[in-house]
Amino acid sequence: MGQVINRLRSLPFPLRLIITCVVGLMVYFIIGRFRDARAEESYRVGKGEVIESIVISGNANAADNAKVFSPTTGIVEELYVKNGDSVTAGTELLKVKSTAMENEKAAMLAQYQTAVASLNTARQTKITSQSSLESARTLVINTSLAKQQMDERRNEGGVNPSTGEAYKQDEIDGIISAYESAKIAFAAAEKKYLDADASIAAAQSTLNAALLEYQASLNGVIKAPIAGVVANLAVDTGDYVRAKFTNPTSASEGEPVLRILADGAVTIMVKLNEIDIAKVATGQHASVRFDAFPEKEFPASVVRVDTVGENENAVVTYKAYVALGEADDDRVRPSMTATVVIETDRLRDVLVVPNSALTRTEQGKVAVRRVQGNGAVTVPVTVGKKNGSITQILDGVNEGDMILIPSAE
Repeated sequence: MGQVINRLRSLPFPLRLIITCVVGLMVYFIIGRFRDARAEESYRVGKGEVIESIVISGNANAADNAKVFSPTTGIVEELYVKNGDSVTAGTELLKVKSTAMENEKAAMLAQYQTAVASLNTARQTKITSQSSLESARTLVINTSLAKQQMDERRNEGGVNPSTGEAYKQDEIDGIISAYESAKIAFAAAEKKYLDADASIAAAQSTLNAALLEYQASLNGVIKAPIAGVVANLAVDTGDYVRAKFTNPTSASEGEPVLRILADGAVTIMVKLNEIDIAKVATGQHASVRFDAFPEKEFPASVVRVDTVGENENAVVTYKAYVALGEADDDRVRPSMTATVVIETDRLRDVLVVPNSALTRTEQGKVAVRRVQGNGAVTVPVTVGKKNGSITQILDGVNEGDMILIPSAE
């Protein structure tokens, strides 16, 4: 080795540089081929199971979640329940004493009575309008029949039975005019009749609002609308509460005094895009993990899928609901964020390879490197379903074939 080095040193510098580069390149390629050989390992193609799924976030909802509002504006006088209490529909929850003055109560009562009278007037107007409509309808029928008879007699060369002579022009014009006027009168009567429905609806709406405002001035006892468990109790004895009115944008809109959570399965609502919704159907298996305690996985299933989507900022989404198979964990609460995995397809006993075994040919086709003799050849394959780790192979390799995949090292 020393003699070789001495000979190299005795050579002219340019020649010595060329020889050094050539030797370096040879060493580089030898090491590269050695690394390539160690960068791949063989894998025997076999059969397995491919589970296709969708992973998406959602929020927990109770099976039924009733907000309870006070019908009275005033002071909470008595509380009959506390958070966690079980109640049935109609159970008394709390009592509210109105803070309205007597003159305010009288004014609201008068407003309510006026609304009642207006509704009765609107209903009576409709009855009168219906009578006028029927009269107008009868007139149209009669004038139409008179015109039809006249036309038939004239076509047959007949005479006017009233005069015994041929129809004169003023008689013809009179019959036609009567028919046209009857049609106009009917249209007006029909519009008045239809408008009566709108008047009744408006009067009913006014009455409902007046009734709520009048009730808000009276002492009241709030009762449970459904059976369930009391939650989110927001008031205590002595607190001031506002009644809830019909206008949700009103500045005096009351807040819920509590909620009642009905017994039943907890559901997770998720929003799916147009591609994913086509894969989801009721009855599919799912699993749920909550961000608050991710160590526990809840079995679940898809119980409902919306057929009509919602357009939000030019993006269409569809709601789907996943019900937990078990909800005995007291930590699960409404509105908690969860990660939902919906199993959309499951293929058993199919030919599979690791995703890492897939590559691309120069033509852009999916392929694998199949072992052949002491080397390997790239063969195109047809793929089917896949998940995060394996892919179904439909054609290109057979069970038992050896392929190369990148080494995990």
